[in-house]
Amino acid sequence: FSFVVARQSIIEALDVEVFAQRYPVLVTAKRPRVDAGGAGRQRAGAGCQMSYRPYGVPGWTGVMLGMRGRVPLPGFGGGFPGDTTQFLVSRDGGEPQSVSGHDPGLQLGANDEFSFALGSGGGFGDPVDRDPELVSRDVRLGRLGVDLARRTFGVVVAADGRVDGSATAECRRALLRARLAAAAPARRPCPSLAQPEGEARPIYVGVVQIGSHAIAVDSGAVLALAPDHWTDGCPVLCERLGDFAECRAYLDPLTGKALLVDVVPNGMERSISVMPQRWSQAAATRQ
Repeated sequence: FSFVVARQSIIEALDVEVFAQRYPVLVTAKRPRVDAGGAGRQRAGAGCQMSYRPYGVPGWTGVMLGMRGRVPLPGFGGGFPGDTTQFLVSRDGGEPQSVSGHDPGLQLGANDEFSFALGSGGGFGDPVDRDPELVSRDVRLGRLGVDLARRTFGVVVAADGRVDGSATAECRRALLRARLAAAAPARRPCPSLAQPEGEARPIYVGVVQIGSHAIAVDSGAVLALAPDHWTDGCPVLCERLGDFAECRAYLDPLTGKALLVDVVPNGMERSISVMPQRWSQAAATRQ
């Protein structure tokens, strides 16, 4: 939602009135994106969604400089990825058609409308751990739909806007069970071992090293033995994101909660490697 407003490459965030005064445009809509990605215990902010058309001129020629069109920003600590950016053109009142974010000469006529919906950052923490009252507030403010609140956050919002506590608890349990049922088996599942004793040292958010074991903090599940990567003991839930990328949720094998949700181009390995020296060396002391 930023625009070049000077002869030099200075980018400023403008309100609608200044934008329309500077350029021959009629702005028809501007709002935060609804049902935006970035779900989590702490959700990401929604990108801007805006539409406008030529005003008082026969048309435009524009240069597209978009980003995040195919691979969204990932979340952290089990947070879900953000949305990708979308650019659309509706020609002479017709249905919106997708356009490239790298088009060097986009043509719009006097009756065409240009729209964009900006991508967003990723969330922090599993969405099923978000305070239901915060989810309900997002629904009341129009930032989140009732269906997405149920499907992603596991929160059941009643017709009066209030949280149905018992239905939400059951919905979240069912959501976690469904994740585990749909997930692919862990690459190297660990046997059910008694949690070792010793100092817990962080490896990743919600995952600690105790001796030569990687442990999920909330459930106590043993995820891996050194020097294997801690995600090797996680069931993996995969989802294709268009034709280019995929989202992989590495789950706690006991609870189904997301420990890491990664976004990578199709066929690539995970994008993170958490291998501190103390973890690699722990294999030598393993009994």
